[in-house]
Amino acid sequence: MNNARSLALVLLLAGCGGCPKVDDGHVWVEPIDAPLGTMYFCPFWAMHDLARTCNSRVDAPCAYAELGLPAVKLEAVRWSDIEKRAPSGDTHSYDWSTLDDAVLRWEEVGATRLQFHIEPESSWGTQDSRAIAEDVFGLDCANIDSECEGLPANPEPEHWDDWEAWVGALCERYDGDGVDDVEGLSYAHLDFELLNEGQNWQFYMGSSEDYLELLEHTRAALDACNDDARIIHYGVTFNGLMHGGASDELYWERAAEKVAELEPVLYGPGYRHAHDMMLGSPDPDAEHDVLPTLGMCEHFEVVDLHCNMNIAHMVEEYEFLRAKLDGWGCEDVEILCGDATGAPSLHSPSELEWWDSSYGGTDKSGERLHLALADDWSTYGLLCNPDGLEAEVSYDEARAWFDHQHASFLVKKSVTALGLGMSGFMAGLLEDWPPASGCYWMYQGLSESPVQALGLVPVDYGEPRPAYRSYRLLGEALDGTTGATREVVDGVTIVTFSFDDGPDKHVVWYLDDHIPAPGEDMQTRSFELAVEGDSSRVTALVGALDSADVSHDSGLYSGVASQDPILIERLAE
Repeated sequence: MNNARSLALVLLLAGCGGCPKVDDGHVWVEPIDAPLGTMYFCPFWAMHDLARTCNSRVDAPCAYAELGLPAVKLEAVRWSDIEKRAPSGDTHSYDWSTLDDAVLRWEEVGATRLQFHIEPESSWGTQDSRAIAEDVFGLDCANIDSECEGLPANPEPEHWDDWEAWVGALCERYDGDGVDDVEGLSYAHLDFELLNEGQNWQFYMGSSEDYLELLEHTRAALDACNDDARIIHYGVTFNGLMHGGASDELYWERAAEKVAELEPVLYGPGYRHAHDMMLGSPDPDAEHDVLPTLGMCEHFEVVDLHCNMNIAHMVEEYEFLRAKLDGWGCEDVEILCGDATGAPSLHSPSELEWWDSSYGGTDKSGERLHLALADDWSTYGLLCNPDGLEAEVSYDEARAWFDHQHASFLVKKSVTALGLGMSGFMAGLLEDWPPASGCYWMYQGLSESPVQALGLVPVDYGEPRPAYRSYRLLGEALDGTTGATREVVDGVTIVTFSFDDGPDKHVVWYLDDHIPAPGEDMQTRSFELAVEGDSSRVTALVGALDSADVSHDSGLYSGVASQDPILIERLAE
């Protein structure tokens, strides 16, 4: 890290008041060229209204400014939010104001690669999602909270041209080619994710064949707009079904077992549909989803893998997906970790080996820890504690433990993803987002997030958490990286990042998934690493983020790896 960069980092981490500003109160941040970012920001949701000032931390770009990483996913960009009424003949009426505002504000705070998550949802242009849910998928919509209304579904046949026109206009407005761009655009934004977890009926009322049709029309619109526009296949989730290196046969056996456990009318069919749609049903007599959407790669360039399991599961799911894509002739398709929890999931025994209550154990240490964290989320305390358990540690003790593990786990997870070969990693979330957090995913946010409305709606952004600072430091270290490799030797993970204009950098830790219980000492292991030169700088990526210069025999660094990751880079001679 050069002196100018170091000074910039100090200013950024000092708080929003230290950021450079322009006259109207906006913040401009020099972007970092690293394969990292965050999600989700929803331009059309009231909880994400833009304040257009950085004088207080009340909106997402302001809270993000100190992070300054390049990738941000703009969630739920729906057809209906921009084209609210049917066109008159060939005349379309688009309202870009909200999305324009979001794009320009995010550019100011370092986002150079905005990803649009687009949905074919329209009151006038798309098929009736409830009719599909009931007549095609056999769902009991009367007993579903949403009643299956307003879910994304394919356009009506007579409105495919209107969908293509909207997609083309969206692309043209933000593609940075100087033609019909929004005024003030600084970067080209050409990534379009077609649905979110489209295999789940809650997010898309359609079959594999329907998605293929949607892909074809969307591809045609983007190709007509810009040769560099990319489609990202909707975020896929495998739910850990291939844990332990499962064969295809075992994978489908586990899926069938899960369907049998779920409520038969509402969720069982939807769960099976999800896996059939991604991979193609193994049942030749299946009524729906006999085509694998992941094999339709002539129409997309990237697959979004949702990395919300532990690190071991993420590795298995990446390798499973990579093998499937390669087997379908999709070797050129990138895999993006486009949705990832960064903090430990309090219900996962493979992350928290000292707690197995959700898998039949009786200790319930994890639940008691969760209850300590839930003290200031009283609604969650009531909803998530039917047994009336009492916390075993204080709130302050639990938060100190959790914040440290959050920072450590986020760095290890993102570095692992890049070391496996994923093209990027997007951490979730910038704020605590209770609707997506459930009882056991609390405090996933990189920033503090006071809430209202029964603890379900964030109302502003507080100070950065330790994970925010660690993630920023990692991004700074990876500025300009050209690739990564990963090896695990005797439990020590070493991910090596290469650069065109400098020596390799290495991120090292011991063990992936075992997270120490509060009060438990971290495990360590000695290791050796081949490095260039006679001295290296070692930086802690968690905690104080301090650095130390270490001399070593030429070409060989000897050290001790702990469960907190460190950065090792050659000192200039």
